[in-house]
Amino acid sequence: MDIIYKKDTLYVYLDDEISEDMIYTVEDKINTIMGTYKISNLVIKPGNIDTKLFEPFRKRYNQNHKTNMIIK
Repeated sequence: MDIIYKKDTLYVYLDDEISEDMIYTVEDKINTIMGTYKISNLVIKPGNIDTKLFEPFRKRYNQNHKTNMIIK
């Protein structure tokens, strides 16, 4: 997992095998970063992984943050 901040956007690149535990780990890290810094956008690039796995995380994220989340 690589996390990069660039021009008001936090990019999270995932190359690891995705499991439910991994998604919770990513969510915790992102929530910590987003709670500490004022970042306008979040982009998650899960590689070749099915983006539907991130839908529960997206819903929880949108309830807690007023920023944009993009999963590519």
